Amino acid sequence: MAKCKCFQSKLDRVVAECIGLRSRLLDRAITAVFNAEFQDLGVKLSQVNVLIAVGKLEPARPADVARALHLEGSTLSRNADRLSASGYLSLETGEDARTRC
Repeated sequence: MAKCKCFQSKLDRVVAECIGLRSRLLDRAITAVFNAEFQDLGVKLSQVNVLIAVGKLEPARPADVARALHLEGSTLSRNADRLSASGYLSLETGEDARTRC
């Protein structure tokens, strides 16, 4: 039982003091506000970020966009596919058929 109280005390300290936890909660709250604003357009903040990066990097290779946004390739691919299906992004095969723009 003492071990359980000790563990609970550590959890309480993390909840009260951990900047990582607090920043993550704040990030989720801010993202929810932006997602609500973009809802009528059928996109989310993460997808708007992809559109902005594509516009700034044009021509935009997926590896460059992923690097600029610090995204995993699968995350970028999922967002790009959704944006393409919504008509916001055109995916084209690159010259060597291994890249999409």
